[in-house]
Amino acid sequence: MLDSIDAIAEFMHAPNPWKAAAGAHEAEHANLQWARDTDLIRTEDSASVLTSWNIAHSAAAAFPRARGNGLLYVAKWITWGVVFDDMFGKGINTPSHAMAVLDHTTTVLHADTRREPPVPLLGCSKALLDYMAEGDRTMSATWMARWRHSVHTYFSGIAAKYAATLAPAPPTLDQIRHIRQRDIAMYMYADLIEFFDGFELPGALAYTPVRDRMYALLAQAIAYQNDLFSAYRDQKSPSSTDTALNSVLTIARTRNIPFLQAAVTIRDLYLQRERELHRQRDTYLDQARALGYDKTTIERLAAHTDSLVDLVPGVFWGHVATAKRGYLNNAHLTTSSPELVADYDQLLAAEHR
Repeated sequence: MLDSIDAIAEFMHAPNPWKAAAGAHEAEHANLQWARDTDLIRTEDSASVLTSWNIAHSAAAAFPRARGNGLLYVAKWITWGVVFDDMFGKGINTPSHAMAVLDHTTTVLHADTRREPPVPLLGCSKALLDYMAEGDRTMSATWMARWRHSVHTYFSGIAAKYAATLAPAPPTLDQIRHIRQRDIAMYMYADLIEFFDGFELPGALAYTPVRDRMYALLAQAIAYQNDLFSAYRDQKSPSSTDTALNSVLTIARTRNIPFLQAAVTIRDLYLQRERELHRQRDTYLDQARALGYDKTTIERLAAHTDSLVDLVPGVFWGHVATAKRGYLNNAHLTTSSPELVADYDQLLAAEHR
């Protein structure tokens, strides 16, 4: 039974021990202050919940090569993503409300951080604008455009998830894979490797089929990993969206097989994606060499792809860091900032005027 961290780690062949990045404790304090300063966290109750998530320690596990402000930048974005995502299906629980929030946030996503924002900064928007401003100061416009595209991929996953909940029949395993590949948000997190590495991918290597395949494999592996990690919890809430989109529970239901047999099936798919990711990484580096990039660039690319493939075990141990808040028990999964939802209620009120 996958009802404990140790049982899940052994079942998924997670490397143990795992060396996380240094500086997580300091990053926790700085991250909480940033969340307060940008109105992402507005009450002591919300601050307590965010602190219990151990976000910076999770970031340090997922990105063991991140250091200093690079680690903090990752922690900030995980915080933003967790707070934003945690509202959907809880405080924001209708498709019209969800789409209004996504439309509003997309407008902010494309705002010029040097000018007045084009819309009121509701909910998570002030934090998003502040986060992008730091990116604009540090990274190229080309990288920011790629990162914004990755955020769009995540938003499309949220929209697809809501569409699936309205369908007359539960989603198939293939449909779940396509939705989770996007809403698991790994595209936008993987882009941050370039930020803390201080190395942007050369243009010719930023949009190749092999790189696209690596991102897809990473997202699929993490989606399967997440389902295995949360399957025991999700089966306790048979009516929730998480349950409907959990591939382990879907296979158990559609094939009428025991829970553990379904978990083994998904575990094997997870491990297959991880192995294929390593193979594609080698192909990516071979292509870079064939294209004539110099030794220094190849070494930087190798470090970049090491961080990419390490996200698979790293995110597992990042889950462990956040599991201390009661990840295996839905009763402890409270919305981090319910007051943010009230902000977004204005969007629906405006529509009805």
